[in-house]
Amino acid sequence: MSVWHSGGKMTLRMSEIPSFVNGFDEIQSFYLEQFESEYFAKISIHSESSELVGDIYYDSGTQSILDKDGKEILKACYLLLYKKDGEQFQTWRECFYPFCLSSEH
Repeated sequence: MSVWHSGGKMTLRMSEIPSFVNGFDEIQSFYLEQFESEYFAKISIHSESSELVGDIYYDSGTQSILDKDGKEILKACYLLLYKKDGEQFQTWRECFYPFCLSSEH
């Protein structure tokens, strides 16, 4: 959680209607709740593209949710935006959307 910006925002596109998690406290609560589940033990990220534009760093790729045995239970695309805060970048926006993958996945 130390990498999250205080004004961070997550967008979860698990269906037609996105859900939002706003601010550091809500994001922290969301992750703590998810990691308590036996089905959500780890996150594996494969970065496919990144770019720095001004004070925003973009990172996109695929993200997998793994169970406690390391088995992939959900794979999705992600987009992370990091905003420069002083001398470091902090996660400012996260978008997670599983429907972006082709039928091959």
